[in-house]
Amino acid sequence: MLAGCALATTSAAQTDTAKTADKTTQTVRLFDAVAKHPGPSWQKYEEPLGGSEVNRQQRETAFIQEQIPKGDSFKAWKRLYGVVAQKLPGMPMQDFINQSLTPLVQACGRENFTATVQPLANDYTLIRVVCQNTPHIPVGSGYGEGVGEVGVFWFGKQGDTLVKIYQQWRGSKFSASQAASWPVSSEEVDTMTQRLSTTALAPAS
Repeated sequence: MLAGCALATTSAAQTDTAKTADKTTQTVRLFDAVAKHPGPSWQKYEEPLGGSEVNRQQRETAFIQEQIPKGDSFKAWKRLYGVVAQKLPGMPMQDFINQSLTPLVQACGRENFTATVQPLANDYTLIRVVCQNTPHIPVGSGYGEGVGEVGVFWFGKQGDTLVKIYQQWRGSKFSASQAASWPVSSEEVDTMTQRLSTTALAPAS
């Protein structure tokens, strides 16, 4: 997201990628959880994290791994895919969701922000957000007046581990009511929404 959510220990995450048809599935250990989730929309390779630039940061109770297409820049990304995990004993899922999305809501302003919430099985939640402009954040952060974003965010919890997996698309400001003006096609958003809805967590052994 706008201000990365978290970071974690090297032993906290181990990634394996397997190809299935025209998409990939990644399995990663995140503290109490093992997450099985799709790769980003551009990833069509059998190699782990193929076709991506990867930025991974870790601390004792938090982990973040973000990917962008090979050759792109993390400073000026247009497509970003991420996995965030935090070990937060006692934190309700809704508080984690609010903590994760509040910076984006603030940057957009409620006049520019819409969200569609889709509850899933096992108390997982999928949220699609459309932010047509981000005028409430200083220019220079990759956001600011004239920059908009579309995102799909999956949220889940296993034990004390809260997980967010997401893809975001960023570009020039646009009209939320005119999908043709978005920085991504509605077909790509629909595809990633469906793929992220298959994400699941299991207890770590």
